[in-house]
Amino acid sequence: MGDGAIEGMKVVDRLEIYRVYGDGTIEKGYDEVAVEFIVDLVIEGFESIRLETSPSHIEELALGYAIAHQYDVAKASIVLSNTSIKVRNCIRRERVYRERQRVSIQLPTMFKIFRDALNNATLFRRTGCFHFAYASDLNGSPINFVEDISRHCALYKLIGKLYKLNVDFSKIVIAMSSRASAALIDSLINTGIPVAIFRGAPTNQAVIRAR
Repeated sequence: MGDGAIEGMKVVDRLEIYRVYGDGTIEKGYDEVAVEFIVDLVIEGFESIRLETSPSHIEELALGYAIAHQYDVAKASIVLSNTSIKVRNCIRRERVYRERQRVSIQLPTMFKIFRDALNNATLFRRTGCFHFAYASDLNGSPINFVEDISRHCALYKLIGKLYKLNVDFSKIVIAMSSRASAALIDSLINTGIPVAIFRGAPTNQAVIRAR
């Protein structure tokens, strides 16, 4: 898949637009707009879901979704088509048990991680329409980064990329551009990621699950 994009598809499109200003001025021009791609993800024998995402890293999206929803993908195979992706030979885990561990990072490291993540957010700066998910080690050294129109898909894709790199999930920090929702926290818990930094505020259920 080369750079991870669907063959023949761009992640950003250039469209004719009108800019409207407060003084009533209207200018015709062009702007970069995020491409929205609909993909049907099927985990054979278990579930099917439709996701709105960016047309890149689709294999990683499938792997990350499966891992974040408690599937064992050690023997999984992936079949791609233009608008769907099938994950075969997954095993569903009823419960993922992880021992409690004390993990901490220094405050300056936390702010460094988020600055590094923001500095990588080139698609957001171009379009204003992308979320990011960024991974570093516990010392703040960068590991990987994903931008996607969906905050959930950004995290799934990052998890999939980290899995393919054989990264130890228990020794990383995730930074995200979104608010902290319960579903995102559940994905982090199921994956075994101990620390996450969010730009937006958490919901009450996100806090409860994190605790």
